[in-house]
Amino acid sequence: MHRPILLFILAVIGAGVAAIFLAELNQTAPISDTPITTATSTLPVPPPDQAVGCTEEAKICPDGSTVVRGGPQCEFADCPALATTTETITLALGERQTVLGLTLIPTRVVSDSRCAPDVVCVWAGTVEIAIDAETMVAHGSQTLTLGTPAMIGDYRVTLRAVTPEHAAAVTPDQPYSFTVEVTRP
Repeated sequence: MHRPILLFILAVIGAGVAAIFLAELNQTAPISDTPITTATSTLPVPPPDQAVGCTEEAKICPDGSTVVRGGPQCEFADCPALATTTETITLALGERQTVLGLTLIPTRVVSDSRCAPDVVCVWAGTVEIAIDAETMVAHGSQTLTLGTPAMIGDYRVTLRAVTPEHAAAVTPDQPYSFTVEVTRP
């Protein structure tokens, strides 16, 4: 009679020990009290004394500078703010100049239909030039028309003036000269 009670007590104690053992196995020590929640799971944030290893990627900003990943989320740092700036330069054919991070090289005169001084014209005419443009991240060619702004990447470029005043006056002693206005946002 005492034997079934004794077996029952041993069974209850054994079940309790097994439950405690299983509970200990399923428990993990938290790395931090602050979780990062993502779309698919919750990841622990490393403690402040542990370094976070980010990939060594760099992002090129509009001003040509670079920023790298950092912080606990390994996000890119913000690019420096760009102030809207306008500068004017004067170039000759084939001359290379850099202004506001944009390098310009006038390569040829596409057309020059401006009136000669001794001719009566009903239309003043215009000038178009081909210009090569380069930034830290891109390059290409563009045709600029006198007085008409053109977008080259994030830059607004306007051919403001062309000398001499007409095509007939262009000589080796007085070659073309182009005044270009560049605006960066």
